[in-house]
Amino acid sequence: MHEMSYVLMAIEQLETIVLENHLQKLYSVTLDIGESSGVEEDYFRVCWNAATKDTDWKNVTLKIHMMPSIGRCLSCGKEFEIKKNNYTCPLCGKSNQYVPISGKDLEIAEIEGS
Repeated sequence: MHEMSYVLMAIEQLETIVLENHLQKLYSVTLDIGESSGVEEDYFRVCWNAATKDTDWKNVTLKIHMMPSIGRCLSCGKEFEIKKNNYTCPLCGKSNQYVPISGKDLEIAEIEGS
C-alpha cells in the first residue's frame, strides 16, 4: 500500500508549513489528489488515521478533493476529462491519443490552523 508513503510525505510537508508559519494548532488539511495519481482515497484515509492516531494531529480533519485527469488530444488539441470520456476525445473521437496535462498530483491545497 503506497498510500502510507504519501501520507508520511504530506505530514512531513505539513510539519514544515506549521513551523514556518509559527502555528500552534492545526485544525484541518485539504488535499487535492489527481484521479490518475494512483492514490486511493479510502486507503489514504486509513493510512492518515493510522499515522496520526497517537499524535498531536489525531484530531486534524482531513479533507480530500479528487481532481479529474485532464488530457490534450494529440489529433485535434481539445482538452478533456480523460476518465469521464472513457479515454476518448469527445471532439474528434480518437481514443488513447492524448497527453495528460493534469490529474497526477497530490498537493496540499489548504490548511487551517492558529
